Amino acid sequence: MSDNQAGKRSDQVAAELEAARSEHRAWVERFGDYDGNNPNKFRTQIRNAAQEVRRLEGLLHYLQERGE
Repeated sequence: MSDNQAGKRSDQVAAELEAARSEHRAWVERFGDYDGNNPNKFRTQIRNAAQEVRRLEGLLHYLQERGE
C-alpha cells in the first residue's frame, strides 16, 4: 500500500471516529439521564455508540502504529 493510500485510510477512520463520537455524545445528551418508566430504554443505543467509538479508536491506533 502506498503512503498516500495508507494516509487516506487513517484519515477516513479519523473522520468516522469523529462522527461516531458525535453520535455517542448526542445519545448521551438526549437520553443519558432518561428516567421514564423503562430506565434501560436507551441504554442499548448508548452502549452500541460507545462500542463503535472504542472500535474505531482501536483501529486508528493500529493503523498509526503500522504507519498507515
